[in-house]
Amino acid sequence: MNSKIEQLLDFKNENPNDPLILYALAMEYVKNKHFDKAEQYYQTLIDEHPAYGGTYYHYAQLLQVLNKTTDADSVYQKGLSVLEQKKDVHLFKELSEAYQHFKLNLS
Repeated sequence: MNSKIEQLLDFKNENPNDPLILYALAMEYVKNKHFDKAEQYYQTLIDEHPAYGGTYYHYAQLLQVLNKTTDADSVYQKGLSVLEQKKDVHLFKELSEAYQHFKLNLS
């Protein structure tokens, strides 16, 4: 296994509820093409840390790559709702633009 993943798993064992560690694991699993593991970590972030805004963009992007467009659409919509409630204007704008691009590519 990748030494960076192993290191992150050690960090996770020490701090199992740290969203930054879960996010880093998801990103590292994507980088190493372990998409099933990445999906699990992204979903955990959405379920347990819905306010962790960066998750939505990267998870939706992964789902698009995996041709799970219905799931990607749901992740975008949930993320937009969460970011709007948080009043995170910057991330909301970025996710909104990505979602619009996603919708255009479906046409």
